[in-house]
Amino acid sequence: MIGRGKSVALSPVKSYILRSVTGSNYQEYQQGRFVGKARAELVDSLDEARVGGLLKEICSAKEGVLAKDRHQVVVLPFMIWGEVRLMAVKAFGSQLGWKDRYDHKRGSKAARSFAAAVFLDDHGVSTPAPYAYLERWDGTTLKESFYFSEYCEGLLSFKKALTNVYQERQSCDQFVDLLEKVGPAMRRMHDAGFYHRDLGNQNIELSRNANGDWEKVHFIDLNRGRIREELTLKERALDFARLELPSEFLWVLARTYWQSGSPKKFKRELLKGRRRFRFWLKSRRWRHPIKSRKKARAKKQGGLADFWIWDQRSAQASITMDKADRKAHQSKWNHLKIVRSVLKSGLPIWREYGKQMEDAFQKKVNLAGRIGMSLEPADLDFPRQLDHLKALGTIPVLLRFGHHEGRSQWEKTVGYLNELHERGHEIMVAILQDRRAVYDPESWKEFLEYVLGEIDGKVAMVELCHVVNRMKWGIRNLSEHAQLLAPVVELGTKYPAIKFSGPACIDFEFHYLIASLNTTPSGLHYDALSHHLYVDRRRAPENKQGKFGTVEKAALLKAIARKSNRCDE
Repeated sequence: MIGRGKSVALSPVKSYILRSVTGSNYQEYQQGRFVGKARAELVDSLDEARVGGLLKEICSAKEGVLAKDRHQVVVLPFMIWGEVRLMAVKAFGSQLGWKDRYDHKRGSKAARSFAAAVFLDDHGVSTPAPYAYLERWDGTTLKESFYFSEYCEGLLSFKKALTNVYQERQSCDQFVDLLEKVGPAMRRMHDAGFYHRDLGNQNIELSRNANGDWEKVHFIDLNRGRIREELTLKERALDFARLELPSEFLWVLARTYWQSGSPKKFKRELLKGRRRFRFWLKSRRWRHPIKSRKKARAKKQGGLADFWIWDQRSAQASITMDKADRKAHQSKWNHLKIVRSVLKSGLPIWREYGKQMEDAFQKKVNLAGRIGMSLEPADLDFPRQLDHLKALGTIPVLLRFGHHEGRSQWEKTVGYLNELHERGHEIMVAILQDRRAVYDPESWKEFLEYVLGEIDGKVAMVELCHVVNRMKWGIRNLSEHAQLLAPVVELGTKYPAIKFSGPACIDFEFHYLIASLNTTPSGLHYDALSHHLYVDRRRAPENKQGKFGTVEKAALLKAIARKSNRCDE
């Protein structure tokens, strides 16, 4: 059972050193004014001259530098049993006097890191193996302190692993595989009785096996941790709160942690913890104004805030943000633009809608060539799809080109398109954006130039962008949508034979459709209005949403098209 947290009798560090480290492979260390504990095999390498010049050695190091900030981490060689062994040595920076006095009672950061690492090592939780801690005090003032641990070559931080998933366009399955490795490791750490208290992405390190699969999860920067007899749900949740993950995937991580549904109290505490942590992050600009400005200048788009990933199983963009995060990325100005567009265009559209409904079912409509099939060139076996298509004849088909797919897949899809064109199919192409298309406009423009150049003269219509009113598809507001359409103005003159449709909204959100049309860049005119609409509503297309069934929705779409000066009717 997970009960109320309860600290051991003494301070966590000193108690654990007394109970578990004494009498093990570690022994007391004292050289000059340095004291600490070290593995027996390392003591001979820690002579007074080496230890006395250790800080200077670390500060002047040019190679093997793992961190160069207030706390410095450098890889250094030490002789152990006649063999050179590499150690990661962390030199902790100076701190305020009250912190020195506090640490003099409960243990320095080096001592706490050492005790926590020994505890995790004893309980089968992976962390770089602890070798020693050394510290030099002048009364209650800490002059120098060092923590020695095994140097594990090839470790990758969770932060870097997440960035690689996005930058290398890895699949959603690969992302979930990563989370399924980290979640159970966090559970083992907590079940052992260790509350990390600083579990950011950078403090989780991963290693791979010979096959390239994730093997071990290591926890580092342990000095803030607490050793408990048992962790509360709140403490477990707070260790999740500092992780920087797209919110929907944070809940995936929680599911891998619990191996089932998360307890309600855990969910509540996690949401509260994340709100507090976000506020703490925002307050940095006042707490550390100079450092915050430097970080803001160095920050680049395309990080975890712009995380976007493709789900091959559903052949669509994966949902990365929960409702709260989506709202945080939405702009009030965007809502005002939508309201203004509806107020401006609403009355003429409504009048035209009435006329369309009067004409419904009053004349025959030829549906020949009006019903087609969408094929999937990237995530499904395409030759098999072509075999099934033969039975339907030369009906119209739709192919998608995704910006996220990369050049090799675009070339494959062009090959499929050419084959369909030779077979006599009328072809429509859908252009899919991703988040990178917004923050890297040059790559988006190159994508459009390539696709339009290859399909010119072979297609009946090109739909520009995809599901622009859903944030999971990468577009967060009307301005970003207009930005993606801007290059088409120039390319439209280069390929005048290509017809374009848009704005490709989805669902019964015609207010957003009207605003999208009104913010279309000057110089771009849609040859047709395209809209993604689910017609099988609760098992029958005539079933209504409010007063609107499929016929009513189609009539309203027609009315919007007829009254817009941005598209043909």
